[in-house]
Amino acid sequence: MLVPSARAFPRHSRGLSGTPHHAARRIMFFGLEEPPKEKQDEAGYFTWFTGEGKSKEQLILEAKAERYVTQILALDRVLQNWRQKTLDKREAVIHADHVMDNIMAIGVVDGDCARQLLIDRGIDDSQRMALQETYQELKKACGHKVPKYGDAYQQASFFCC
Repeated sequence: MLVPSARAFPRHSRGLSGTPHHAARRIMFFGLEEPPKEKQDEAGYFTWFTGEGKSKEQLILEAKAERYVTQILALDRVLQNWRQKTLDKREAVIHADHVMDNIMAIGVVDGDCARQLLIDRGIDDSQRMALQETYQELKKACGHKVPKYGDAYQQASFFCC
């Protein structure tokens, strides 16, 4: 679906920002027009957007789990590159720490959802534990404080392992 440019509308019909008045009232997402207000109130905005009957909270948790999985896959690539000696340990620890910061910024995720998404992408629980051990090994090799992930920590949040 093509969206007309601002040139297609006469100057007098444009708002202060130079966009057409009626275009400012509609919000387009991936070529789909926003539903009428009545529809939003009935089923929720995100339900319309995804076409599923999930609540806004469920969708937020799923999005957080997806971001978590993306970061775990990035951490896996960094650690694989370090293991294969294609990445120096100093660079690897910088990248790995950055990924870990991103994971911590995500906050609490739905562990079951994240676990299933990881399994779908080829990372099971034993591989997550190996990923944790490799990360700790990298930190030790660089002389950094080695993080410990015990039962109390894992109950508080769902880290990579």
